[in-house]
Amino acid sequence: MKEGIVQFIKFNFFGVLNTVLAYCIYSIVTHVTNMYIFGTIADYSFGILFSFFFNKNFTFKNKDKISLFLFLKMIISYIPSFVLNLVGLYIFIEKFCWNKYLSQLLIIIFISVISFFLQKYFVFSLKGKDA
Repeated sequence: MKEGIVQFIKFNFFGVLNTVLAYCIYSIVTHVTNMYIFGTIADYSFGILFSFFFNKNFTFKNKDKISLFLFLKMIISYIPSFVLNLVGLYIFIEKFCWNKYLSQLLIIIFISVISFFLQKYFVFSLKGKDA
């Protein structure tokens, strides 16, 4: 239980750093293209790489070699978050006429919890031991 709490704290530490950087990318790409979908794609592309490296090595201390299979699991774990993110943005921006930058900030909070559990139990789970 204590290890899970420490992991959640580390996940959120790296998550905040990832979020700040990825949000900057989202904002820049969205501003330049005027399309939040492109901003979200750029945001997630960066976020997957950043999160894979830091959460594998520091949060969950996964000792498996980096492999295509492990990285594909990471990409797969981001699909539900990505879809929920786009649906949330569509609803907030297109239906409720909310600001596209504020909408993304609010959605990130919800998505981070989903990402933690997907990475802990799907991507970086240790065989035979609850990480």
